Amino acid sequence: LGGAFQAARGQRLRGLRVRLDLQHPAQTLRQSDERLHDLHRRLHSGVIAALAQRTRQLAALARTLNAISPLATLDRGYAIAFDRHGQSLRSSAALHAGDPVQVRLAEGQFAATVTTTTAGKDRP
Repeated sequence: LGGAFQAARGQRLRGLRVRLDLQHPAQTLRQSDERLHDLHRRLHSGVIAALAQRTRQLAALARTLNAISPLATLDRGYAIAFDRHGQSLRSSAALHAGDPVQVRLAEGQFAATVTTTTAGKDRP
Protein backbone atom coordinates (compact mmCIF):
# COMPACT_ATOMS: atom_id res chain seq x y z
CA LEU A 1 0.00 0.00 0.00
CA GLY A 2 2.87 2.37 0.78
CA GLY A 3 4.47 1.87 -2.64
CA ALA A 4 1.24 2.62 -4.51
CA PHE A 5 0.71 5.71 -2.41
CA GLN A 6 4.27 6.86 -3.10
CA ALA A 7 3.83 6.24 -6.85
CA ALA A 8 0.54 8.17 -6.95
CA ARG A 9 2.10 10.97 -4.97
CA GLY A 10 5.09 11.07 -7.32
CA GLN A 11 2.75 11.11 -10.33
CA ARG A 12 0.76 13.99 -8.84
CA LEU A 13 3.96 15.92 -8.07
CA ARG A 14 5.19 15.46 -11.65
CA GLY A 15 1.81 16.75 -12.96
CA LEU A 16 2.03 19.76 -10.68
CA ARG A 17 5.60 20.37 -11.81
CA VAL A 18 4.52 20.36 -15.49
CA ARG A 19 1.70 22.80 -14.71
CA LEU A 20 4.09 24.99 -12.74
CA ASP A 21 6.62 24.99 -15.59
CA LEU A 22 3.89 26.05 -18.02
CA GLN A 23 3.00 28.97 -15.76
CA HIS A 24 6.60 30.01 -15.16
CA PRO A 25 7.08 33.76 -15.78
CA ALA A 26 9.76 33.09 -18.41
CA GLN A 27 7.35 30.83 -20.35
CA THR A 28 4.51 33.32 -20.01
CA LEU A 29 6.82 36.13 -21.13
CA ARG A 30 8.01 34.12 -24.14
CA GLN A 31 4.41 33.37 -25.17
CA SER A 32 3.42 37.00 -24.72
CA ASP A 33 6.43 38.10 -26.77
CA GLU A 34 5.49 35.71 -29.59
CA ARG A 35 1.89 36.94 -29.52
CA LEU A 36 3.04 40.56 -29.55
CA HIS A 37 5.36 39.87 -32.50
CA ASP A 38 2.52 38.20 -34.40
CA LEU A 39 0.12 41.08 -33.67
CA HIS A 40 2.74 43.62 -34.72
CA ARG A 41 3.32 41.77 -38.00
CA ARG A 42 -0.43 41.58 -38.68
CA LEU A 43 -0.92 45.26 -37.82
CA HIS A 44 1.95 46.29 -40.08
CA SER A 45 0.56 44.21 -42.96
CA GLY A 46 -2.90 45.69 -42.42
CA VAL A 47 -1.60 49.25 -42.36
CA ILE A 48 0.43 48.69 -45.54
CA ALA A 49 -2.60 47.17 -47.30
CA ALA A 50 -4.91 49.99 -46.17
CA LEU A 51 -2.37 52.61 -47.23
CA ALA A 52 -2.01 51.01 -50.66
CA GLN A 53 -5.79 50.95 -51.07
CA ARG A 54 -6.13 54.60 -50.02
CA THR A 55 -3.31 55.55 -52.40
CA ARG A 56 -5.15 53.87 -55.29
CA GLN A 57 -8.40 55.62 -54.30
CA LEU A 58 -6.65 58.97 -54.10
CA ALA A 59 -5.06 58.49 -57.53
CA ALA A 60 -8.47 57.60 -59.01
CA LEU A 61 -10.06 60.67 -57.43
CA ALA A 62 -7.22 62.87 -58.69
CA ARG A 63 -7.75 61.54 -62.24
CA THR A 64 -11.49 62.22 -61.97
CA LEU A 65 -10.91 65.69 -60.60
CA ASN A 66 -8.44 66.48 -63.37
CA ALA A 67 -10.88 65.21 -66.01
CA ILE A 68 -13.60 67.63 -64.89
CA SER A 69 -11.28 70.50 -64.03
CA PRO A 70 -11.90 73.74 -65.91
CA LEU A 71 -8.12 74.10 -66.13
CA ALA A 72 -7.89 70.79 -68.00
CA THR A 73 -10.51 72.15 -70.41
CA LEU A 74 -8.34 75.22 -70.95
CA ASP A 75 -5.36 72.98 -71.69
CA ARG A 76 -7.39 71.46 -74.54
CA GLY A 77 -7.62 74.88 -76.20
CA TYR A 78 -10.79 76.32 -74.73
CA ALA A 79 -11.21 79.66 -72.94
CA ILE A 80 -13.45 80.97 -70.16
CA ALA A 81 -14.97 84.41 -70.53
CA PHE A 82 -15.99 86.51 -67.51
CA ASP A 83 -18.24 89.57 -67.34
CA ARG A 84 -17.29 92.83 -65.61
CA HIS A 85 -18.36 91.33 -62.24
CA GLY A 86 -16.11 88.29 -62.59
CA GLN A 87 -18.98 85.90 -63.32
CA SER A 88 -18.35 83.29 -66.02
CA LEU A 89 -20.38 83.86 -69.17
CA ARG A 90 -22.66 81.07 -70.40
CA SER A 91 -24.79 83.00 -72.88
CA SER A 92 -24.28 85.84 -75.31
CA ALA A 93 -27.69 87.16 -74.22
CA ALA A 94 -26.00 88.60 -71.12
CA LEU A 95 -23.75 90.80 -73.27
CA HIS A 96 -24.10 93.94 -75.33
CA ALA A 97 -21.76 95.65 -77.77
CA GLY A 98 -19.15 97.62 -75.83
CA ASP A 99 -19.23 95.40 -72.71
CA PRO A 100 -15.82 94.54 -71.30
CA VAL A 101 -14.93 90.85 -70.80
CA GLN A 102 -11.95 89.02 -69.32
CA VAL A 103 -10.86 85.87 -71.11
CA ARG A 104 -8.92 83.16 -69.29
CA LEU A 105 -6.71 80.80 -71.29
CA ALA A 106 -4.58 77.85 -70.26
CA GLU A 107 -1.65 80.25 -70.04
CA GLY A 108 -2.67 83.74 -69.02
CA GLN A 109 -5.64 85.93 -69.72
CA PHE A 110 -6.59 89.02 -71.67
CA ALA A 111 -9.21 91.78 -71.67
CA ALA A 112 -11.55 92.26 -74.60
CA THR A 113 -14.54 94.35 -75.59
CA VAL A 114 -17.68 92.85 -77.11
CA THR A 115 -18.29 94.16 -80.62
CA THR A 116 -21.30 92.05 -81.60
CA THR A 117 -23.36 89.20 -80.18
CA THR A 118 -25.43 86.45 -81.73
CA ALA A 119 -28.45 85.15 -79.85
CA GLY A 120 -29.51 81.53 -79.79
CA LYS A 121 -27.98 78.15 -79.17
CA ASP A 122 -25.25 76.99 -81.50
CA ARG A 123 -25.10 73.50 -80.00
CA PRO A 124 -25.57 70.48 -82.26
